[in-house]
Amino acid sequence: MNNVIWGSAVSFAAAFALIFATLRMGKRSTSRAQPNRSLIERVANVVLSSGGVLLFLAVLLGYVAVLLASGKTIAPSGLLFMALLAGLTLIGFGVDLLDGRKKGSPRTRRLVKFGGQCVVGLAFAIGALNFPNARGWTPASGHISFLGNLRFDFLSLGAIGLLAASIWISSIVVGGGYAVSIVKSYDGLAAGAVSTALVAYLFVTGWQYAQSCLNLNLTPLGLSRCYPTRDPEILTEMTVILLAALTAFIWWNTHPAQIRLGESGALLLGGSLAALAVMTHTELLLVGLGGAFAVFARVALPPRSARIRSGQMPLPAADSTRRVMRIVGGSEVTIVVRFWIVAGLLAGAAIAIFYSAWAYR
Repeated sequence: MNNVIWGSAVSFAAAFALIFATLRMGKRSTSRAQPNRSLIERVANVVLSSGGVLLFLAVLLGYVAVLLASGKTIAPSGLLFMALLAGLTLIGFGVDLLDGRKKGSPRTRRLVKFGGQCVVGLAFAIGALNFPNARGWTPASGHISFLGNLRFDFLSLGAIGLLAASIWISSIVVGGGYAVSIVKSYDGLAAGAVSTALVAYLFVTGWQYAQSCLNLNLTPLGLSRCYPTRDPEILTEMTVILLAALTAFIWWNTHPAQIRLGESGALLLGGSLAALAVMTHTELLLVGLGGAFAVFARVALPPRSARIRSGQMPLPAADSTRRVMRIVGGSEVTIVVRFWIVAGLLAGAAIAIFYSAWAYR
């Protein structure tokens, strides 16, 4: 417990300090002419539109603090989690740079984003299906899962099954990134909605740790409904660390936002939810947690055919904002708060469903 508190404190402080320092650099550069800006000041301006870079650094520092405080070596689940976030942050930052400098066509940028996520997702999937512990449990399983693994196992099909399982896990990673990317343009909406989902996963990982099949203190009844999760303690630590960093980020990201999430932040947050879903064996439960993003997409985006006829693929952020305000009503702040409420209700429902499934086993 002390390790988690220490790691979350470092993560929160690092995120807050990094964003504050970057904002100071960015404000200093805006007061100067373009040729007189230093390299650090130019980088600060770029990072302020791609906040996922600072989020990743804060999470990394928080996890290093946990490792130093506990004296443990890095576990496979922690390594895979951080490697996934690093890869997705790098892909997102590249897309943000292309967007900011207007390099390449929109089609090229979409291909870079999709292709990069697929590659990183497949690498994560292959790694997660390996690294068995003494009982043969790997960070991910070959099963499709809801509140636990379902009966069918892809890996029973041999090499074809391994490929199918890898594609399935990669599709969850890609889908998570696109879901958060839909709402990244609204001040605080994505960060707040993902925070509620992380609170739900904090309950899931914490409960799986308490009811792990590796827990020798469980009663016979507890052992009959325990969870064969590879590293539940590590997943709980990563969830708390990310939630702490995101809390500091929301401080600066609420309306009017001083730092933007960007594609780097959207892919990082979407990938983190995907990783938690895969490694806690609750992949289909993530669909319910992502319901707020689905609702937003349905409200914000007109039918695809209408966008094709108008030549707007994807829909510009300004038009999307006006459409949501017309349908939902109220200012942007009102819209964000209402979608936070929807996300909170969905997170509460997910927790209730998860616990009920354990209680009635």
